[in-house]
Order: sequence, then C-alpha cells, then structure tokens
Amino acid sequence: MKQLFFLLLLLLAFFASCGGDRRAEALLASADSLADVDADSVRRLLGSLRDEMESSSRSVRNHYALLCIKADDKANIRQTSDSAILRLVDYYEHGGDERLLPVAYYYAGRTYRALNDAPQALDYLQKAAEAGERIMPNAKLLGKIYSQMGYLLSYQSIYQEALINHKKSYQISKNNKDTLVIIYNLRDIGGAYWDLEQLDSALFYYKKAEALALKQNNMRMFAGINSQIASFYLQMNNMKEAEKALRASEIYVNPINASSDLSIHACYYSMVGKKDSAYLCYKELLSKGNVYARCEAYSWLARYYLANRNIGKAIDYLAMYDLYVDSVKRITASEDIAKAYTMYNYKVREKENYELKLEKKVSNIKLALLGLTCIVLMLIVSFLLVRKNLKAQLRKFKKERLKRIEAESIDENKLKENENRIKDSDIYRLVQGKLNSSSERQSSLTDVEWITLGETLNSIYSGFTKKLQDLCEMSEHEYHVCLLIKLGITPTNIAKLTHHSKEAITSVRRRLYYKAFGEKASPSEWDKVIRSL
Repeated sequence: MKQLFFLLLLLLAFFASCGGDRRAEALLASADSLADVDADSVRRLLGSLRDEMESSSRSVRNHYALLCIKADDKANIRQTSDSAILRLVDYYEHGGDERLLPVAYYYAGRTYRALNDAPQALDYLQKAAEAGERIMPNAKLLGKIYSQMGYLLSYQSIYQEALINHKKSYQISKNNKDTLVIIYNLRDIGGAYWDLEQLDSALFYYKKAEALALKQNNMRMFAGINSQIASFYLQMNNMKEAEKALRASEIYVNPINASSDLSIHACYYSMVGKKDSAYLCYKELLSKGNVYARCEAYSWLARYYLANRNIGKAIDYLAMYDLYVDSVKRITASEDIAKAYTMYNYKVREKENYELKLEKKVSNIKLALLGLTCIVLMLIVSFLLVRKNLKAQLRKFKKERLKRIEAESIDENKLKENENRIKDSDIYRLVQGKLNSSSERQSSLTDVEWITLGETLNSIYSGFTKKLQDLCEMSEHEYHVCLLIKLGITPTNIAKLTHHSKEAITSVRRRLYYKAFGEKASPSEWDKVIRSL
C-alpha cells in the first residue's frame, strides 16, 4: 500500500507541472480509479489537494467533493449528514457532468443507508439504477448499485426481490469479467437463497464462491465466505461442518467483518456449550457489533445473567435489549420499502410494456408491409403469367392464321401472275433503276416512293400491310425492309436501298420473326413469312 501512496505522490508531482482544471480533472480521475484499491492513500492525497481545490472551477470542486465521499465510503467511514451529498445530487441533476449523476445517486443511497433511512436509500439507489442503465450499461458501478439494492431489500425481509438484484449484479460482473466482484455476487446469491429457505441452492452458491476465492488465492474472501458457511451449518445443527468452516474463516481476520464474525463465533460457542467463550464474544459485540449484533448480544447476555441468578444485571441488559429492538424497528421499514420497490417495479414494467408495445407496433407494420409486398409480388407474377399466356396464345393464333394464309396462296398460277404484275409495275422498275445507279444519293427512295411501293404491293396482295401489322409492331425502317422483301429484293440490295449494312438487315429480319412469334429463327424464315402474306 505504501507503494501505491508513492505512486499517487508521483502523479501529484507530475500533474503539478501542468496547469488549470485539465490537470486537476486528470489527477482526480486517477485518484478515482485508485480509490477501489487503497481508499486510505487516496484520502490522504485528496486532503493534500483541499487548499488547491478552492481556486478551481465549480465542476472540479464538485468532482473533488464527490470523490471525497467515495473515498470515505471505501474506507468504511460513514457519512453523518446528507447535506453534502444532496448538494452534489442537485448539481449533477441540473447541468453537471451527466456521467457522474449515477455516482451521486449511488452515494446518496449509501449515505441514507448509513443514516438508517431505508426508504430514502432505496429511492436513490433506484434513481442510480435508472440513470446507470441509460448512461453506462454494464459498468462496474451499475453492478454495485444492484448489489446494494439487494442488501437493502434483504435487511427489510424482501428476499425474492433481493435475490433478483443480486443476480443482476452477478450478470454485470460476468459481462465485465470482474472475478473479485463475482465472488461477492456468488456469496450474496447464496445468502438470498438462504433467506428464502432454499438451502440446497444456498449451499451450492456458497461453495461455488468458496472454490473461486481459493482458485484466485484470495484468502480474505475465502475466510469471509467460510464464516457465512459456518453460520449456515449452525442453523442446520451440523456442528461438525460448522466447526470446519469456522476454522477456515479464522485464517484471515478482517476488522470490517468483526460484527459478523463475532456473532457467528458467539452462536457456535453457545450451541456447543462453551458459555464462557460465548460470553466473551457477546461482550465484545457490545462495542464492535452493529445495531443488529448488539441487539442479539443484549438478549443473550440478559438470559445469561438470568440463568446465573444475577437479576440486576439481567434487568439492565434486558432494558438495553428493548432499546435496541426499537432501533431495529426504526431501521427496518419493510412496509415503506415494499411500497417503494413495488412502485419502482411498476415504473420498470410500464417502461418495458411501452417498449414491447412499440416493438409490437413496429413488428405489425413490418408484417403489414411484408404482406402488402407479397400481394404486390403475387399480382406482378400473376400479371406476368397471364401476359406470357396471352402472348403464347397470340403467337399460336398468328401461326395458325399464317398457315391459313399460306394454304390460300398455294395456287401456283396466281403466284406467278402476282410476280409478273410486280415486275411490270413502275415502282419495281424505279427500284431496279436505283439499284443500277452509281450515285449513292439516287439509290434511296423518297417518302412518296415508299408510299407508292406500299400501295402497289397492297393492290397486288390484298391487305398485305394489315396482315403484316397484325403479326407485330414494327418501326418505319422495319416496315420498309418488309416491303423490299415482298418486292423480291435481295438482302444485299435492301441494305443499299436503306443505307444499312447487310448485317443490320439480317438482324432486322431475325428480330421481326422473334417479335412476331416469340421464337428465335434464321432470317430466311422471316422472308418465307413475308412471301406467304
């Protein structure tokens, strides 16, 4: 511990070379993290900073004051007034560093517990839990908050809720992988099960805590847990196991646990008939025990003196016992605590219900959107299927119609006559002349000439254009290609007349067949269709 104090002095010297509030905040942050390890050294360091804090900003002064309360609490020095902590709570509730608000609430709860005001202590611990969940989920302090709520509730005989809070603390410690606190948590869960008279579960957690303490070579915790195990076996009247656990608890003496250790030893000695040893323990409890232990001690001593026919002493101790019973009753505010905890649970449940309702609403919206999406997709798929079916039927109709047209056009004499009429037409001679022309400009047809070509073909082949349009929609260029095919012009010459490449004309013919019948075929197949119209 001396090494730690020297480290703190080095920190102080280092930060002294800096300046301003930033230096002070950095030093306080370092002291804060070290307070859990050696509170006494941190208290001395904070004492050395007291004069300097007077010239610091309000935020630094309040952080310093809060850290002083924390260091006192860690050193087992209880607050005798709530004025300092209430001032800090007010500051952090109205504009101070929000991260320190759960800390202020927590030590307000600790202060009121020291002042034996259980309802107020629970109220601030609940506020600390709410703020902690919002600001620092799974932080180490949040585990302490739930642990303290567990202790407070167990002292008020609200055991089931105490167990719930100890388990919350245990889960946070597991998440943080804080082995030391896990040992405490296991011990406390065991104690909560004991209070609930679930003895198998109680012993299971005590043994689990004992094994983990031994694994970590933490003799202080090992001794403390065995002290609780000894008390457990005493209640079971298992003196052999109680004595074994009691001896294990004596390997480390912790002054902080003096009240509990003396009570357990006194009970053991009394139960095994060692009245003189029990007497010494109970007498020592009158100065070292807490209010509960002193109440127990005065009760036992009154009965002891009564058994030894020392009526005067017995009456004196009985009177003191009555006073301490009244003190315990004042401290134990089970009804008020139960109401406060019920209200707290109500708020928590309301918050959870609101979140569940919101989640359900969002889920319903998602389901509705999913359902709507499915319906739209089904409609789209249905439309595409119907469309595909209609197209298939249309292609089938076109092919059947084309077959009928071809059947009607089988008359060879009629075909020969039509071909001759084309060759004798003015437009045919005009087209041939353009093909024979060396001028590229003169090789193309004018708009009037295209119209004339269409009219000539329709006069020879009745309804040619209409039949062509029934097969598929086509562009003007595609229509011109079809007219030239019907006129008997070769693809190479069609390319020349339309100013396209031969490949482009081939592509047009292939594309038109696919557009008409939904099937891929060679360009010559389209030429056959045109000739059959």
